[in-house]
Amino acid sequence: MSASRHPKRPQRSFDPPEDIFSRQIGPSSSSSRTGARSSEMGRTSSSSYWSTVIDRHQCDGCGSHYNNKRELELHSTTCQGNAKPFVCPECPTAFKKNSNLAKHMRLVHRGEKNFACTEPGCDRKFGQKSNLNSHVKAVHLGEKPYVCEEQGCTRKFSQKSGLKAHIKTVHHHERPYKCHCGSSFGHRGDLNRHIRVLHDKERPFVCPQCPDRKAFGRKSVLMRHLLTHQSEPSSSSTRR
Repeated sequence: MSASRHPKRPQRSFDPPEDIFSRQIGPSSSSSRTGARSSEMGRTSSSSYWSTVIDRHQCDGCGSHYNNKRELELHSTTCQGNAKPFVCPECPTAFKKNSNLAKHMRLVHRGEKNFACTEPGCDRKFGQKSNLNSHVKAVHLGEKPYVCEEQGCTRKFSQKSGLKAHIKTVHHHERPYKCHCGSSFGHRGDLNRHIRVLHDKERPFVCPQCPDRKAFGRKSVLMRHLLTHQSEPSSSSTRR
């Protein structure tokens, strides 16, 4: 046969219908897959929830998990992993590691502040580099990306840890930092200051106008004391 008697048919482009995949899968198959995905998501969210609950009551010493805070506290009294053999010679505070004791002595009892701000005109010093970094970001660079979302609160912070501490102490009224004397504080710095001033009798703020060089444990107390000198009559007025 000649080619003229059998002309070639034009090629047709293959455009599959939009619902071809739904027809191939079928409603029963689709629903089963959807159910499988939902079941998997349920297992994932459930496991995530329970892992959060379990971690909340986990012993730091041995890693054991407990159903509630009370059970964890009872366990902690006898757990060998919670032993704190390194006792501070200045106060009853004890630590698991000697390095933590050394840090406690340096920051609390000696009040060392080896990290100084180098910004012009700023004389602030800090005991830890992380605190210096937070100071520079918040005060000198104005970086405060972490905003408190509690109702009526407009506080902003340079670090997420500062925001968390703010929410715990201000809005939830938590005071997790406890002194051996029974006092508790919302911030570690307040506890350290309490120990230095009340227990170590540290008085670093000296009045420049008192003949006997009266000293105070806190700068705010010194400032209030200086107001008493302003109200005193001057020597010239007394001679009149």
